[in-house]
Amino acid sequence: MGEVARGPGSGGALGRLAADVARLCHASEAVLSCGTQRVAGWNAAPGPRCLIAAQPFGVGADAYQLCLYDTHPRELTPLQCGAFQAMTEAFHRELAQRPPPEAAMGSDWVRDHVAAALDYVTDSFLLVLDDWSIQHVNTQFERVAQRPRADLVGRVLWDALPGLVGTRVEAELRAAMSGTVPRVFEAFNPPLGRWFQSRAFPCHEGLAVLTLDVTADREAGSEDAGAHAHGHVPAAAPPADTAPPPARPAPRGRGERVAYVDDDDVVRLMVQRVLERTGFVVTSYADPLALLSDVRARSDCYDLLVTDFSMPGMDGLQLARAVRGVCPTIPIILATGHAWPDLVQAVDALGGAQILHKEVTFEELGERAARALRDEAGAC
Repeated sequence: MGEVARGPGSGGALGRLAADVARLCHASEAVLSCGTQRVAGWNAAPGPRCLIAAQPFGVGADAYQLCLYDTHPRELTPLQCGAFQAMTEAFHRELAQRPPPEAAMGSDWVRDHVAAALDYVTDSFLLVLDDWSIQHVNTQFERVAQRPRADLVGRVLWDALPGLVGTRVEAELRAAMSGTVPRVFEAFNPPLGRWFQSRAFPCHEGLAVLTLDVTADREAGSEDAGAHAHGHVPAAAPPADTAPPPARPAPRGRGERVAYVDDDDVVRLMVQRVLERTGFVVTSYADPLALLSDVRARSDCYDLLVTDFSMPGMDGLQLARAVRGVCPTIPIILATGHAWPDLVQAVDALGGAQILHKEVTFEELGERAARALRDEAGAC
């Protein structure tokens, strides 16, 4: 059971945080959930509710969401947006400090890679080794594939889902596995009558495939259809007559020195490998102060700074400003799950800095880093 507060002052630590965020944003109810489970909440009184704000975030392998409700639809004021973001970070810190649950059975490889991926996405997820053996699928993948994970995990992908063999979907996945450039494609799932977008990107010793339902977007005509394939990764697909067009070469690193800062051990490892595969020499830090110490000792030691925003002690924006005090021209990329207006304005004010949304970190970081260095000739 979660910590549910019925009024100010009641409930545990999470319940008190829920009461605080509701008070600061003048909301009638605040709810913290993990998947379908309500973890903590606060409400002033029973009655009708309208969702007025929602912020997803990850802690380890768990995907959380903080939601605010009121008696009528409205938008948060800029001040309330700032308070909402600050309280989201407070929830993150509180949850991160709690003892983790007992680890599930399975290899360290599976546990670490799933934890990293689920920190960024909550859609259909497939993880395969470079021999195409399926290492993990999540619940959403089971629903779309209409197969339980017990029938999938441990089997070769093409044996578990033979309808994929010979299709363009197979070609897309093989192209992603053999290269360093992620493949992004849309596909129609005939059994479900739905369109899905799949993002396949190489990771250490394998391939991760992330999929979301884009049927509503296509029906609304809000997205360019692009190059489509009949079929979808988790379902059988009819054959296609042509192979996928070759991907346009993306900018790559040229051995530039990149400092990457993130307090999450698994995410730090994954992102470091993404940057290394794209041609950069990477030094990663768990502690922002350790990086700052190195930069102050030698101001020309790095060509690019990539940092997470949400970190204890010193956040990414504070770190960026401190590093710029020593290296005035170093390009900076700040990764965050929610770019609220004040943060965007602050990053723009730095000049030569940009925000990267966490959900596209694995697909876009390498190219964004290369372009940042091309645009900003020379380092500090």
